[in-house]
Amino acid sequence: MTATRFHIYIIGILFINFHASMTSAQLKETTTFTGVNKMVTVEPSNVITTEVDGNYSIEPYRDRRPAWGKTISFSYSTYEPLNYEPNFLQVNFEDIYETPEMPLLEFQLAIKRNARSFSYGGELSVGIYQNDSDERDLIQSTLQIIPIKLGGVVLLDALRPTPYFVPYASGGVYTILFKEDNNQTSITGNTQVAPYSNLGMAFSLDWIDDYAARISYEESGIEASYAFIEARSQFAASDEQDPDFSSEVNFAGGLKVEF
Repeated sequence: MTATRFHIYIIGILFINFHASMTSAQLKETTTFTGVNKMVTVEPSNVITTEVDGNYSIEPYRDRRPAWGKTISFSYSTYEPLNYEPNFLQVNFEDIYETPEMPLLEFQLAIKRNARSFSYGGELSVGIYQNDSDERDLIQSTLQIIPIKLGGVVLLDALRPTPYFVPYASGGVYTILFKEDNNQTSITGNTQVAPYSNLGMAFSLDWIDDYAARISYEESGIEASYAFIEARSQFAASDEQDPDFSSEVNFAGGLKVEF
């Protein structure tokens, strides 16, 4: 019994010494500076800082961002498929479809390469739109579309160390998954790929609350957050048999977060 207790005692001492040495090593890694007020400040090891007047603050966006980045965004669009011809009545789109039950909402993911004064990359987005017929005495039908877009984007997001405005342009190809039904018959399909183009401006939100922006960067790796507006155009597919989901210039707005 005495030997067993002695072994347990030795193991406990070794564990405490090991834990203390690991804790010390972690502190050496993250406790890297002292401000002018002689207080030691501990920063996460992944936070890039710079010294200003004896205090340490986060590096400007342009200097700290990595070679590769990604953004996710969510947007609302004024898009309406005005050139679409309903299947169940020989009328124009707006004759039976007026206010959509679900306007076009889109989710987008972009992967980009960061250069010194701009960035470029690829983008993929998926959306959904639904409109029920408003002229119920003529027909009761529902149109639902799911646009899928794949393209490239160029952003002038590092003209300044900390950007407040980011102009950008994007373009690529899209296809539409569609379904129209009238409770008796359902017509589904997808269009051939066709081109699209966007031109937009993003507005930084980080300056509104510097402290919240710093916490988001330190704890979640958020490099920047934006509100944006953009003008969009979708062109018709080359196949004349395809439903026409092209559009004149429409507008979209939303929120974007960069990691």
